Amino acid sequence: MGKLFILTGKMASGKDTLMAQILTDCPHIKRMVSYTTRPQRKNEVDGYTYRFVTDEFFRQKEEEGKVIEQRVDETEERRWLYGTIDERDSFVGNSYLA
Repeated sequence: MGKLFILTGKMASGKDTLMAQILTDCPHIKRMVSYTTRPQRKNEVDGYTYRFVTDEFFRQKEEEGKVIEQRVDETEERRWLYGTIDERDSFVGNSYLA
C-alpha cells in the first residue's frame, strides 16, 4: 500500500494552489476526492471538488464497510455528511489505495 499525505488548512489558506503545484511537480501522486451529501455549488466540479452523492449512497457504503473516515456538518438547513470511501473496486490497477 502506498503512502497517504493529507493536506489540510483553513478556508482560503492556499490548499488548492499548493495541491495544484504538487500534482504538477509529482505526477505519480493521485488526488483523493472526498464524498459529500451536500448540494454542489456553482463553481464545483463533481468528481474533482467532491463526489456529490445521496444520503442513501453514503449509508450503503457505511453498511458495506467502505467508509474510511467521515464527519458531519450540522447547518441550519440540515445535516451534511463528508467522508472518504474505499474505491479500490472502481480503480482496477490504478487505485490511490493500492
